[in-house]
Amino acid sequence: MKRIFSFILVLLLAVLLLGCSSDNSKGEAGITGYVMNKENDRILVVSSDAQDFSSTGGVDEFYNAIWFSKAPQDIKIGEKVMVWFDIVAESYPGQSEITEIEVVPSQLPEGAGLTDADALNKALASEDIENQVLAVKSIEYNSQEDNWNIKLKETWSDKVHDIKIEDKKEIAIKVNDKNIHYTLTARPFKAKDDFKKAYLEIDREKLIYVPKGSIVTLDLNGRSGKVSIKAYWINKEGAPNYNDSFGAPLSMDVKVEEIRSSKYEYTVERLLQAALSSYYEENEKIIAGYVAELHSDDETQYCFFMIQTDKN
Repeated sequence: MKRIFSFILVLLLAVLLLGCSSDNSKGEAGITGYVMNKENDRILVVSSDAQDFSSTGGVDEFYNAIWFSKAPQDIKIGEKVMVWFDIVAESYPGQSEITEIEVVPSQLPEGAGLTDADALNKALASEDIENQVLAVKSIEYNSQEDNWNIKLKETWSDKVHDIKIEDKKEIAIKVNDKNIHYTLTARPFKAKDDFKKAYLEIDREKLIYVPKGSIVTLDLNGRSGKVSIKAYWINKEGAPNYNDSFGAPLSMDVKVEEIRSSKYEYTVERLLQAALSSYYEENEKIIAGYVAELHSDDETQYCFFMIQTDKN
């Protein structure tokens, strides 16, 4: 109880100091930290450095956290950013609006396949830490074990999550030598919100048009296991159109062929869901979303990607 009271006092002081800052758009950034969550055009930035208020009776490890609106679309969870802003609404996390933002270049240690931002992104996809305001205590690459050791602290308590991320090289999804952007998560896609969250992680301005009959290749870069793919018709809000009889997003099984070790391909076909629509427009284009389930002996990962294709 004493620690919670101290935290609240520190929070009020921090909010007061930030709220009085009327022009943070020049000079030093108002906050430097990691993007720990993202919702539509909002990002949650949690300071990378803790403040010590123990000398005044407060907590010895306080991390400032602010939800910012008007975030650029291409900002990704896990990236480190510097943000300039004006006024912060009194809450925790705080609420503010970005005036300027700059992404701090991510680090790629020698021998690693993932950057620190990639590793943090994967760690934040863990089901055990959903709906928490988390701060990054440390991110370290272990070259001997070829994995990342990440410590995430819940800002409202002393609880620390120790997470290990295997340093697997990124997969490559291509059509006609063009890269298809994707997001990778440990969470299955069961509800519309799962799709919406993944939808926001992909730059929709870089969606490429892929006509029916085209061949899409997935190179898993040495990952072993089985691959299965389901296709969905994705609307402008990032959710699948139509549900099945059980209320789950309606999917279409995609025939996948392994052409060589850890490399797969499939042919783009008309979505069966499109046949459920009575609306017809000549040359209409829609967004096809795909969830590739990557099965291995010890885990299953879910790769979500999208293309623009013909409805009919």
